[in-house]
Amino acid sequence: MKDSDTIEAHFATMDRIVGDLRTAGVEGINDEVLVAVILLLSMPESFRPATTALTMLAIQDLNPAIVKARLTDFKLNQDASGASLSTTLFCTSYFDQIQR
Repeated sequence: MKDSDTIEAHFATMDRIVGDLRTAGVEGINDEVLVAVILLLSMPESFRPATTALTMLAIQDLNPAIVKARLTDFKLNQDASGASLSTTLFCTSYFDQIQR
């Protein structure tokens, strides 16, 4: 994903790629955790605080729907309030959840 791309367009592209891999019979691509990790790794550097926080979730909590929702929240916060403030709020929120 380029920083200039919309997050929705990126998610659509990744969904198509995963769908193509499933259709081709690639082993393991039906594993939701693997798909979530692929999605996290596809994000640009500007999403590093969000991807780092998400990788600290328990493995059973890591799935594409949660990853997409959290990345979308991060992007909306980043757009609305500037990168430094949204990064701090996002990381604090997720580290609080992890510690519970």
